[in-house]
Amino acid sequence: MIEQTDRKLQEWVTSVVGGVEVRLGPPREQPGTAVSLYLLELRSALPTQRGERRPLELSLRYLVTTSADDELEAHALLGKLVLAALERTDAQVELGSPSPETWAALRIAPRPCFFLELPLVVQRPTKVGWIRRPADIHISTARSFSGVLLTRDDVPVANARVELGEIAATTETDAQGRFSFGAVPEEPRSKRLKITARGVECTVTAQQVAGTPLVIRFDRKEA
Repeated sequence: MIEQTDRKLQEWVTSVVGGVEVRLGPPREQPGTAVSLYLLELRSALPTQRGERRPLELSLRYLVTTSADDELEAHALLGKLVLAALERTDAQVELGSPSPETWAALRIAPRPCFFLELPLVVQRPTKVGWIRRPADIHISTARSFSGVLLTRDDVPVANARVELGEIAATTETDAQGRFSFGAVPEEPRSKRLKITARGVECTVTAQQVAGTPLVIRFDRKEA
């Protein structure tokens, strides 16, 4: 996790200053041109999300320094980096210098530098509750469910809305009053249908017998 942030920071520095050596670790008095990225400390961060399984969040605070045989070159590198860092929206730049005690612990003379603070967010998997009892599994075959809607005088009722509550499905009758829901669970065998035609609603319970068309009568006077 932290090493991924290290690599991304190295890649970013390379994109800003080109093919300069980028070192992870405390600054050292060494020949050559280099940028030093020293992870100085870890800091806690305020959570950006609420909830039981919110991500784990902290920030990484790096000390950024540059070195070169020519001080002008070292300063130019540092200038490029700090200006580029100030353009970033995902990082915080802190200008200043470590304490004299820190420089002494690093065994190096104080030099121009800045601090770069980057967030680290670790997503946690969603907590799954305990299964209290085995799941109820019901297996049922499916078959087509269709029929025809007629008035008491055997006149087809077209453009009627037919709802099948068991599977929350809806269809409409055609010009001959026919409707079909395709494949639906065979159980329960009796289906509860809600029919709406010409501003009138009615609910019927019907059971289709295999090989026999289902005929539903809709009172024309009510419709």
